[in-house]
Amino acid sequence: MPLYLGHSTAQRILERPEIVGLPRSDVSRLEHCFSGKTDLAQLDLSPLKDVSEPFDVLVNSPKQVRRLPNYRYHQCPEHLPAGAFIELANDIYVASPELLFVLRSRELSFPQAVDLGCRLCGTFCYEENGNILKRQRITTPERLQTFVECCGHIAGIKRARRAVNWVIPNAASPMEPSCAIPFYLSRRLGGFGFPIPELNYQINLSPAEAAIAGKKKIFIDVYWRDFGFGFEYQGKNTHGTYDALRSDIARQLAAEEHHIDLQMMTIDQLSEESQRLAVARKMARYFGVSLDLNNDFVRRNQAMVDQLLRGCE
Repeated sequence: MPLYLGHSTAQRILERPEIVGLPRSDVSRLEHCFSGKTDLAQLDLSPLKDVSEPFDVLVNSPKQVRRLPNYRYHQCPEHLPAGAFIELANDIYVASPELLFVLRSRELSFPQAVDLGCRLCGTFCYEENGNILKRQRITTPERLQTFVECCGHIAGIKRARRAVNWVIPNAASPMEPSCAIPFYLSRRLGGFGFPIPELNYQINLSPAEAAIAGKKKIFIDVYWRDFGFGFEYQGKNTHGTYDALRSDIARQLAAEEHHIDLQMMTIDQLSEESQRLAVARKMARYFGVSLDLNNDFVRRNQAMVDQLLRGCE
């Protein structure tokens, strides 16, 4: 019987580099799926040897649930839109990025669902040691939108349909969406309501600017092109050395020569209310908008950021 994997297990698999190029399955019905020890004995689980347990298994009926160690069961509708699964190996299927977005939206807060969508539309993955690698996108906001529109009744679909409208592509690292979301989500949702930015935006430098940066082009993590304003996120794992600091300062100087104000950001500027509000006030001056930071909004904004940044560095 086929094994269908979803939720956290599917997310861990989709974050691996080898997922690129695997075929989309034409399976669109969860019938005769894996349920217990008899099926388990017939499956070659070697493709999952590097995937941490417990495994999140999708079934179409509570009757299929069996108590097995290291397996979590999740009910999923029998009928799903085309392209709902990627064929990982013989009789082992993993939820596609689009299906994963819907499934996990039920478990996540709204800003976390938006963040997941942005990550799924990003251009990065992880090595086994946790290092970030560049890769092709495995989905797009348009594909997410089409999928959620085709989904019928499935747990998480309501939040997914709202969240997909805020998903933006091209994140080259996990913190880029988290850095942007608090500032571009609408005020009703706890964000500052600034325009939606672009992620990992490429700037081609003039010879004089390239001499400053030491490279012919730079990429800005979060960029508001119409306003010449952007964020560069500095994580302690990737920007914590002297060489990284030297490169960041050179890039900032080159950006200023290009008439771009590049705001350096760390987890503190995002998570600490006073610093985040100071960044927002600076942006409001750049964007030429008024910013009403009443107490009720600040509380909602802080709650949204706390949800979004849980576990981030």
